[in-house]
Amino acid sequence: MTSPQRIHGGPDALGVPRFDFSTNSNACGPCPVALAAVQQADARHYPDASYAALRAQLAAFHGVEVQRVLLAGSASEFIFRITAWVAQQGGRQVCLPPHSYGDYAQAAQAWGLAPTNQPDDAQLMWACEPSSPLGATQARLGDLVDELGATATVVLDRAYEPLRLNGALALTDAQFQTIWQLWTPNKALGLTGVRAGYAIAPLGAEKAVAALEQLCPSWPVGAHGVALLQSWVQPEVQAWLTESLQTLRAWKARQIALLQALGWTCLPSGTNFFCARPGQALDLNRLRTAGIKLRDTTSFGLPGHFRLSVQPPVAQDALKIALQTGPSPVFTNFEGEVTMTALTIRLPNSVHESIKLLARKDGISVNQFIASAAAEKMASFQTLDYLRREAALGKREDFEQFLKLVPDVPAQAGDALSSDIDTLVKTRNKKP
Repeated sequence: MTSPQRIHGGPDALGVPRFDFSTNSNACGPCPVALAAVQQADARHYPDASYAALRAQLAAFHGVEVQRVLLAGSASEFIFRITAWVAQQGGRQVCLPPHSYGDYAQAAQAWGLAPTNQPDDAQLMWACEPSSPLGATQARLGDLVDELGATATVVLDRAYEPLRLNGALALTDAQFQTIWQLWTPNKALGLTGVRAGYAIAPLGAEKAVAALEQLCPSWPVGAHGVALLQSWVQPEVQAWLTESLQTLRAWKARQIALLQALGWTCLPSGTNFFCARPGQALDLNRLRTAGIKLRDTTSFGLPGHFRLSVQPPVAQDALKIALQTGPSPVFTNFEGEVTMTALTIRLPNSVHESIKLLARKDGISVNQFIASAAAEKMASFQTLDYLRREAALGKREDFEQFLKLVPDVPAQAGDALSSDIDTLVKTRNKKP
């Protein structure tokens, strides 16, 4: 059997994308309180190997018994661990969502579980709501929980629940008690580089919890992960998250409108990310060298589409400019991979040494530094060309008509012009 290819968004051979639409991290982040906690974490010592205080905090946050909380190095770590346990119990088949995170299938293959489309035949069933890449609800999830809760291990991946922008999970309290819940708050807090997660076990799963603890290495979560999870349950962090969702909703509406105006078809979604199909094939190399990265959803079983996280207006505008500047004479790859070519350049020794120092300071290679610098320079030229074309289409009368729409009301407190500027404006506006 061919091993599933592991494809992820985020940094690549070119480094960290300047405008990264390829991951589902909260673009309002990082959460200041969580970031401060991580930065102040004491990495000089091991965490408590039992994680007693952290588990108690997580249990209180979710309103469950502390014995039901298991720590995990990450979502992926727990995915492989619980798959291994199901296989050890004699499990032979796994049921996956139609479009889902690749590590579900990767773990199943590693432990010899065959995929099946029939939930009744599976000993392990994965659910993810809101789902990735679609950010949608999972069909018949409640019915499947009722049907399989007593005969199969059902795991609900809730990585994107904190980033839900509308809707709600349609499961009852009783149904939640029969399934495993997997939580990884680093995306919601905008700190995806901190790897930490936890699972909440079903009621009456003491033997399973003990077995999974035995399969777990010591200290699965380091000091920084502990700090992240402890901050996650704090009221001020939850308040920040709630406020960020309001911003994400506004940014999402703008981003969808921008793409639709460019001929994209955007699929419905209830999260801070969505899938969209462009009106024509994209030159992903040109976008990437311009500092923009998208996530091709072919690996999710959704060819021809891209998953885009909601980003701030400045990133959206950069994407719009890049999409409107036309094709580039560089390499095109429609499979979502960045192709590379060798190039020999001659630099003064002083420039070379300076580049090496700067690259070392940023933790990247000289190649990555030069590629990024060239991409930024190219993007600046393309931006100027785009702005000049747009400016040439402008009309003074349209601008004045737009200004007439501004209400003639007193300025809000703190927003008024100073007396000197006000006098100058009135003088210039006087008709001869």
